[in-house]
Amino acid sequence: VYRTKLTLSGATALNGTSSRTRASNDDVAQVTFNNIGSSELTVATVIVQLSGIALKGDLANSFDVRLLKSDNTAFGSVTNPSTCTTGIDENNSCSVSFSPAFAISGNGSQTVKVRLNSASFFNASSSGQEGLSVFLAATTDVLWNDGTTGAIPLEAGAVPFTLADITYN
Repeated sequence: VYRTKLTLSGATALNGTSSRTRASNDDVAQVTFNNIGSSELTVATVIVQLSGIALKGDLANSFDVRLLKSDNTAFGSVTNPSTCTTGIDENNSCSVSFSPAFAISGNGSQTVKVRLNSASFFNASSSGQEGLSVFLAATTDVLWNDGTTGAIPLEAGAVPFTLADITYN
């Protein structure tokens, strides 16, 4: 039995979902981490999955992804951007891993946004063809600890958890 519980809520695409303009500071989604319990918890690992034709080609191996609090400050110890840890695969997908070590007080919450550099994303000849999905795929895409037990995954019913489905113009 854990001392508290982590849930996710409020997944929202930011700045619209269709005909988005590619940008070096592209805020694509936000999600709220909720501590349902009186004890403090620490978010240890967050793995964001990205998938879609917008990632087509090897250009996306170098794009930056950040997790930021709503005031644009770092989410815990994540001060530098991350890139796709696995490179872009044949399905135009990749994962980006963060280790925020971010504490959330009892019965507290923290909203986090996903910012990426989409400036060099694939540009198809037809507008609206460059889709991107941002999501959490597995229970182990978020690991947290309750002060006693570490590496606690999300509950099975919490995933897949879509943060945003967007298209670029």
